Amino acid sequence: MSFCTNCGAALNESDRFCASCGQPLETESVIHSGSVSTDPPKRRLSGCALAAIAGAALAALTIVILLVVFWAASSLTGPAVEALEAHFATLKLGQIEAAYQETASAFQQVTPLEAYRHFLESNPALLDVSGAKFDERGIENGLVTVKGAITDSQGQKRSVEAQLRKEAGVWKVQAIQLPGGADPAPRIPGTVVPQAAAGSSVGTILIGAGRRPDGSLINPGLPIPQGTEKLSADIALLNHPEGERVRVWIEQGTNRTEPIESMVEGSGNGNLPFELNLRDTPFAAGHYRLVVVLGADKRFIQDFEVQ
Repeated sequence: MSFCTNCGAALNESDRFCASCGQPLETESVIHSGSVSTDPPKRRLSGCALAAIAGAALAALTIVILLVVFWAASSLTGPAVEALEAHFATLKLGQIEAAYQETASAFQQVTPLEAYRHFLESNPALLDVSGAKFDERGIENGLVTVKGAITDSQGQKRSVEAQLRKEAGVWKVQAIQLPGGADPAPRIPGTVVPQAAAGSSVGTILIGAGRRPDGSLINPGLPIPQGTEKLSADIALLNHPEGERVRVWIEQGTNRTEPIESMVEGSGNGNLPFELNLRDTPFAAGHYRLVVVLGADKRFIQDFEVQ
């Protein structure tokens, strides 16, 4: 038996209104013999409510996807970041020669130890790193690029960018730059560096006899064997503006290959991969140059040998 909560009159189960006082029964709680129900009546969701729930679900899915992407990038680049942090720790101990041995072989071939010392003297923040955080990480053709900030023992922060490549299963530092600081290391012997302090430039130009399945260069910095089917190079672009014109070719004396031209996507620092098929036009033994031209006339050169 049920009773009206307004006047206490007895109710039938089929009543929608109290026969005594006219009180609606669907929107109010009803006293039952032995129990009390305070559940509100069920309502159907409106189109707006459904849209809001769908939007919230999509936003949640987007967050999950971003978290998965970030986790994947962190997992792939984590060992490289640990190697960079270990490099900073070695420098903090003043062990510059030991830190130099932690750099990539191609880096060492174009950057003597004394040049590395000079770079560190020009960027003393690298010798006093107490903490580092890298918010931007990426990997392309086996080259890991990280961007973030380092903190010295006095709590001062500096932006830092670095590139690392794995050699014989060990991550090695290939380039480090403190934006706004001294020139990034390394500089290429024979490279014509623009006189302007600002503007786009080229850091390392690493040349190899093709690429491994993971995208890394085969024997970078070593002579290219005759009969090699492909010549590959990684060109580190620095401070480049979006849409900048880049031309690359190989030359020997007055002869040169047809320039390969591209436009830079994005801005800042990045790696430009270069590939030249030698299967149909093999190079004879001798001395060659890989030439990179940025914009209209910024020319950068890397010499190499074919043996």
